[in-house]
Amino acid sequence: MKLFSEYGLPYGSKIEDKGHYTEHRKKNIVIYNAAILNKDGVVWTGDLDLTEKSQRIDTISSVLDMELVVETDSFKEIYSTTTKFLPNIVKYVHLINGKYYQA
Repeated sequence: MKLFSEYGLPYGSKIEDKGHYTEHRKKNIVIYNAAILNKDGVVWTGDLDLTEKSQRIDTISSVLDMELVVETDSFKEIYSTTTKFLPNIVKYVHLINGKYYQA
């Protein structure tokens, strides 16, 4: 969708140096090979720093007037524009990034 690019989320975007990126953003929720879905299916894929980009996803959801859901490549729902972050997000972040560093 062109709308995602307009809000700084180009389709298929990749974080080049994943190890360096994650190491310098230990408190961020970074999902490699993420998918954003609406009720009809996948509308966006790519690497996603959800900590830094969730507000953009919320804005796109408002513009489209529909819920968007972020999933990992193993189909675990991490974030919804309706319910926000899952209550047990730390468990899933551990699966994604290997570690989660709390503030």
